Amino acid sequence: MGGIGSGRPREKTPVEDCLTLAVGDLQRKKIIREGLRTSGSLGWTDNYTGEKVSSIGYELNTLDAAPWIRLHYTENRWSGEKLDYRVHLTTTPLPWGEVRWSFLCPARSCGRTCRKLYLPPGCRYFACRLCYDLTYRSAQQAHNGLEKLFRGLF
Repeated sequence: MGGIGSGRPREKTPVEDCLTLAVGDLQRKKIIREGLRTSGSLGWTDNYTGEKVSSIGYELNTLDAAPWIRLHYTENRWSGEKLDYRVHLTTTPLPWGEVRWSFLCPARSCGRTCRKLYLPPGCRYFACRLCYDLTYRSAQQAHNGLEKLFRGLF
């Protein structure tokens, strides 16, 4: 009793419920590019209502040998804790002469190269999908569909 795998499986948080910071979006908006030092703010809106959900400030430096983006924001409405930290950036050369930017996950023991960072509800820092053990809503729905199928067979 109580061994590995026993009990009810934990419901994973889907990435769709998180704030997502995508380096690809930042490149398309020309926020991240070589030889730049800038600052500004990024915002998220509710897809259904168009209402502003959240925003963060950033400072970007790609002039240094080790480029970074500094994120600063208030944790949430209730605690009001101000967070301010750097996320290191890296590049991969592309065959046509440009570079692909990526984040280095800022979680303590991670450091993975990733194109998206997530901030799940109730969490304080952006980190990669693997650090937060996030899933995709479509994967959960597919799993539920298979479960129903097998229940009907037996």
